[in-house]
Amino acid sequence: MATIGQRISDLIGSSYDTIPSNSKKDLINAACNEVIDMLSNAILLKYSTQKVELTSNSFDTPENDRILRVGREIDATANARVVDCKIVPVEEYDRCTEEGSIYEATKYSPIFSYADDGSSGSKIKIFPEPTNDERGHVWYISYLTISTDVAGLTDIPSIPKTAEQAIVLKSSVNILQAYISDFVQDEEDSELQQMITAQQAQLMAQFQGEMSRWVNQEEQPKGE
Repeated sequence: MATIGQRISDLIGSSYDTIPSNSKKDLINAACNEVIDMLSNAILLKYSTQKVELTSNSFDTPENDRILRVGREIDATANARVVDCKIVPVEEYDRCTEEGSIYEATKYSPIFSYADDGSSGSKIKIFPEPTNDERGHVWYISYLTISTDVAGLTDIPSIPKTAEQAIVLKSSVNILQAYISDFVQDEEDSELQQMITAQQAQLMAQFQGEMSRWVNQEEQPKGE
């Protein structure tokens, strides 16, 4: 089975790392992260295995994580039902935690928000606060960072297999942009530059068509 890098080379008709030798990982990772942002939480939850269980409000939310779902158990039984937490703006969190308030959240209608604790940055705050007996649950997916190189992989972790073609297409678009920039800076053959620009536009159209299968998922039946 071809790797992601090989599939990109097949599309652009050249080795994917010829021009953007210093930034090829960034260009491919940017494509992956863009696709992640365009996929729904429901789809990503089927493939992401990243999850933490909380007994207090202690989960940091670094910028390279996307939160997919937050929930809270309603009792201490072994198979306790997890109720989804409703996200509220940070300015409304205090109102929802005020005892006796008509807005007060309960374990049957829990809430969560993001708050800066002044030391480690943004945290997820769940109310009622998780305990040892009634734990909180956070499902998330990590964006690809500079340390990740998927070009040599045949499968991208936590990404639907059928969404990989969109990543290959967007990676090709990003890399062709680097080719175009190189032509502009070096004043190379303008006719060849026009051909590459046309190829980039064609691949971008294919990418948009590929992603329309996912972003319009509620509007039409899909195989996923």
